[in-house]
Parts: sequence; structure tokens; C-alpha cells
Amino acid sequence: LSIPKATFVVLRQGHPLSDPNRANVDSPYRLGISVLNGISGVWMPVIVVPETYDGPEMHLNARCGDEVADSVLVEEFKIKSDRRRLMPMSLRDVEELAAFGRYGGYMTSRTLQDWVVSRQRSWGTPIPMILSADGKTAVPIADNKLPLLQGEMAGKKVDYCRKVKDSLKLTLWTPSLILLGWYYLRFLDPHNENALISQEAAARMPVDIYVGGIEHAAVHMFFARFISYFLTDIGVTVVGFCSFVNEEAEPFRNLIPQGIVRGRTFTDSNGKYVPNAEVIMQDKKYLAKDGTELTMDYEKMSKSKGNGLSDARMAS
Repeated sequence: LSIPKATFVVLRQGHPLSDPNRANVDSPYRLGISVLNGISGVWMPVIVVPETYDGPEMHLNARCGDEVADSVLVEEFKIKSDRRRLMPMSLRDVEELAAFGRYGGYMTSRTLQDWVVSRQRSWGTPIPMILSADGKTAVPIADNKLPLLQGEMAGKKVDYCRKVKDSLKLTLWTPSLILLGWYYLRFLDPHNENALISQEAAARMPVDIYVGGIEHAAVHMFFARFISYFLTDIGVTVVGFCSFVNEEAEPFRNLIPQGIVRGRTFTDSNGKYVPNAEVIMQDKKYLAKDGTELTMDYEKMSKSKGNGLSDARMAS
């Protein structure tokens, strides 16, 4: 693990802490701040490097410095090694210490930079929006107009305000994964017309076992956990799962992913997928109808790749 032994921090130019006035600078520079290593207690200098800097992988434009890989930075900025004697630590040890100090506590995605529903697109997740006809202006629907039920004014022109005239109410504001982000609560109290779920029904939470494929583990659970934390924060429900991250908000105890079903895919020299039904095998080679040789691989089944199996074929 890099965090316990880290002695400095490396940021890429463009990180929120970097100096925007140095956007075109091609050399690294040191910020006038230090960062506390919450695991070792070491105060670490912060070095900002240009986008062209070659080094270990960045996570959201930031990472711990490496005294070997970043030896040039160590020498240039005279970074002193101030390592403390620490017991060997596992990832869980680091997560629990971070949770105890209230400055972290669980792994986050290395690549996802617009976390769950914090982003906004023209379809307005997660806030119902009014969009101008030219698509350049959008305003949220006022609180006193909510909830806007499905079908109510959907797709009809409205003069909602002076700022957005001749506009359309969007018919879909949230992706299906947000809409499914609270179903596990509703299943326990489906006929409740006064609340999302009663406290008596919520006492049966959390879900003991969550079974799902990689899409569920990597995508749906992000949304479901986000919604659960949100509902807990606003006092709607407490699911009662004791965890080192948040002892009230985690909705699922255990995940059992069953993996991915893969099928043969065929691509031409341009990387374009060719449906399996259009592939010809000749002289132990896979060919397109025009005789072009194809590359075969095994990838996740999907319509776009043309490598799915119909029910009839599976039953035959």
C-alpha cells in the first residue's frame, strides 16, 4: 500500500487545488500547502506536474508520490524522507483508520470522475428540468410544482418562465438505475400511501444477500447505496446495517456476483463488429460475406456486438 509510506503528494495540472494561472506551464511546481498523511502522521508537500508528466497512474488527477518513480521531483524539490515505523497494514486497516478519522473509509473508482448523480446532462438527472427549444438554457422546475407525475404536461410546450420560452418539459429526468435505487425499500411496504416505507418495515433491512452481475455490482449498487445514504441523511429511513463506513446507511450486507456471460465476437480491420450470423468459416479462418478476414474474440454478450444467443437457439 502506498498511503502509509507516502511522504509527498503529486497532483496533475487541472486538479482543483492546482494553480489555474499556471495552466500552460510545462514544469512541475510546489504548492504553498501541506497535506497530512492520516495514516502515518507525516505532513506531506504537494507537487503539481504538467499533463505530459510521465509517472504512475493518477486517480482523479492525484496520487501519492513515489520516491523511486518520482526521483526527479524528490531531487528538484529536496523532499526529505520522513517515514515512521508502522506495523504492516492491509487495505482494510487503512480504510478503518480513515473512517475513524472521518476523512475517508472505502475504495472509490479510479476512473469515474462524475460521481453517480452529481452530474447534470440535458436530460436533467436528478432534477426535473425545463429545457429551451434550442437546448442552450435549462432551469429546474420549482419546488411547488413537484412532484410532476408521469405524463403530466410531458412533452408539451410550456411558457414556464421568461428565461425559457417555447420550451419542453423533459419526459425522462433520471436514468432507470436511479428509479431502481430505492425499490428494495418499497418491496417491504408496497401499499403504503403515506410514506416511502414505514419505520416498522425498514427495521427488516438491510438486504442480506444481493445477487447480480457485474453491471449490478459496478453500476446499480452505486446508485442504490447513494440513494440509501441520501434517505438516511434526510431522516427518511435508517436501514440499520452496521459497517465501518456508515453504520446506518449501507443497504446490502453481501454481494454475490455471478460473473459475465461471454460470446464470440468478430471484428474487421477497422474494429467494426460483424454479427455472428454474417460470419463464414473457411479454411479455419473467419470471413465476412465479402471475403474479408475477421478477428475472433470472446467478449460480453450484447446486441451491439451481435454475439448474443436467441432463446430458440439455446433451446435447440
